Amino acid sequence: MCQQCTQTEFSTTADLDQEDYYNQGLIPMWRDHKMYATGNQLVKDVAAKRDERTKVYETFLEGHTGDAFLVKAGQTIRLELTHPTVQVCDWIFITPDLKDFQCYGNSAAFQGFYLHEGYQILGKTGRMKPLATLVRDEAPADYMPEGWGHHFWHWHCSPEWTEILYAENIPAGINTCHMNFSQALNRIPAIHAIEDDAERREMVNNLANNHNFQTFQVMKHQDTKDNNCVMLLGGSPDLPVGTGVEFYCHEDMYVCISSCPGVNITEPAWDGEAMKEPTPHPVKIIVSESGVTPPVRPEWKDWDSVFYGQIENGEKDISPRVDQSCYEKKD
Repeated sequence: MCQQCTQTEFSTTADLDQEDYYNQGLIPMWRDHKMYATGNQLVKDVAAKRDERTKVYETFLEGHTGDAFLVKAGQTIRLELTHPTVQVCDWIFITPDLKDFQCYGNSAAFQGFYLHEGYQILGKTGRMKPLATLVRDEAPADYMPEGWGHHFWHWHCSPEWTEILYAENIPAGINTCHMNFSQALNRIPAIHAIEDDAERREMVNNLANNHNFQTFQVMKHQDTKDNNCVMLLGGSPDLPVGTGVEFYCHEDMYVCISSCPGVNITEPAWDGEAMKEPTPHPVKIIVSESGVTPPVRPEWKDWDSVFYGQIENGEKDISPRVDQSCYEKKD
């Protein structure tokens, strides 16, 4: 029987009670699972070999663009600020064969909306396996106000969002993260190889239309008195040049990153009077060999054999619903 929900505030996630999971979420169970310990140990292992790592390549992501960075298993990808004004960036992790990509639901349900060191980016179609782990976060603890996060799961700005925000004052084609993700995804060889233009565009748009997370974006989920929950975006304060975040890839990945056209969300994405957009700052991208072997993937019980066995023995019916008459019960 479901208990009545109550709203309670806690100073830290350590205060959550595992026995009261109706009210307190799934985080306590995650902390007792071996995947949690594996993620925290990975942070320590990568840090221990930091001075020994080998740089694979270094490049820049310019403003108003998106790119796909190939990162192989056991390598880290570092995003580093090049200007005191923070540049917010949006991220998508996807396997080269396009068969698995990051999952907001799997990741946030057990670890929360805000990313932190040891946070695992869990896959969507690959049996909830870790695709990447945040192994280094150089944003200071006082970077955001109390109760706010600074790397968070949600969504990304799109042309439609921008049109709602600025109505008739905005011309078509103003840069958005959705467009930048579309640019990045088009650079993945498996997508670039799709010869049919309409098919390729549909694939890109479908993949771009997924939850993603943002780095260096101050935000908060706020409950309202009328039982709603709203997303509040705060302006990201300045940080020293060279401040960065690093992710460890558990397998070969394309890491698609968008340079958010909102820069640090302290000014409008479109200045109707000046008829111009803000100017995002480049960020440095460094991919390195970490020297750490990817941890063993989690093993889950073989549910699909049970499920399809139930279909084979007639316990479950999967006959097609071809028209409305098929819903009528037959004697």
